[in-house]
Amino acid sequence: MIRAVTPAPLVIGVAEAKQQLRIDHDDEDALLEGQLAAAQEWVEMFTSQVLTPRTLLFSAAGFPQLPEMIVLARAPVTGVTAISFTTAEGEEIDLLPGNWRWSEDAPELVRPAFGSPWPSAAAEAGSVRLRVSAGYDEGLAPRGLVTAVLMLAGHFFANREGSGAVPEQVKDLCRPFRRFSLGL
Repeated sequence: MIRAVTPAPLVIGVAEAKQQLRIDHDDEDALLEGQLAAAQEWVEMFTSQVLTPRTLLFSAAGFPQLPEMIVLARAPVTGVTAISFTTAEGEEIDLLPGNWRWSEDAPELVRPAFGSPWPSAAAEAGSVRLRVSAGYDEGLAPRGLVTAVLMLAGHFFANREGSGAVPEQVKDLCRPFRRFSLGL
């Protein structure tokens, strides 16, 4: 399971969206902001890309056995800040950074320390937790994904009653960035 610990800043602001969508009034800014947030959430879920910087919490039922690497199902990962787990006896333990390794060269992978296995965690949902920094820095998100957010927000704005599926053009812009992972 993945959840945000910090809120997601918008990848595109209301003013820029209004200009692109040719909206010249201010009385629906809050509505448009909500539609931009919903569109960004859809694009991020569809692609597994994190468009703006934030902290995420990954959780799983136990550590992987073979291979021993944890594959983080979001990109870009910019750092792993903490790993904790619950033992079968219910004890909460924070792993020291020397007990695991992460590298910018393979940012989607977290491994146990060289020559060491992962510790034994309870085999229940949420027994292993990783706190991760993820997301593109401001202005560095792929332009195709930013355009997809803008197009989808425009679609939501024009179809306020919820009619109509996500336009194929939005999906087409997202597909090259789509990530699939069997990890956390």
